[in-house]
Amino acid sequence: MRDESAWGAAFAPQEPAREPPGGRGARELLEWLLVFTAVLLTAAFVRAYIAEPVRVDGRSMLETLHDGEYVIVEKYPYLFDDPERFDIVACYYPGDRQTLNVKRVFGLPGETIELRDGVLYVNGEYVAQDMLVHLSLDDLGPITLAPGYYFVMGDNRPNSLDSRDVGPIERNDIIGRVRQVFFPLSAIRSVEYAP
Repeated sequence: MRDESAWGAAFAPQEPAREPPGGRGARELLEWLLVFTAVLLTAAFVRAYIAEPVRVDGRSMLETLHDGEYVIVEKYPYLFDDPERFDIVACYYPGDRQTLNVKRVFGLPGETIELRDGVLYVNGEYVAQDMLVHLSLDDLGPITLAPGYYFVMGDNRPNSLDSRDVGPIERNDIIGRVRQVFFPLSAIRSVEYAP
């Protein structure tokens, strides 16, 4: 004959093991801290090496970019390549690592840049500036760029503080390329220039 009491005891519901007081809360807090840390590290990595949003401040890039618009500064292309002529870049000016400026590249390392009545010549050859709406009749140069230096100017020449004033920009001071306006939503567009 089977002992029912022993059999019943073997299959009786077991009471779950109790965690020490505060154990579950501490584990959940640790999990949330790990998730939060992972999110922060991912965001820092993206901002440092992939892209970051930048607000356009001022009218120096009219009509290409407007004051108050937000652009995406792509950093990854310049991890492996250098800026090209007509790229719109985010850069720092010599001696000022606080203010990020958005300008267009017109002169590359080793080239000789000259403006005659606002007309651009690179190594003595005429270079069209079809993207410009606001022209100025500046004369400048000729200036030969040292290795690793770029000549940048705003598209709104009469209202732009750029390499004409602050000098050429060192490669290390160019942090990324601008190809897209993403805010306001009504202004979303590409700003790439194809000569």
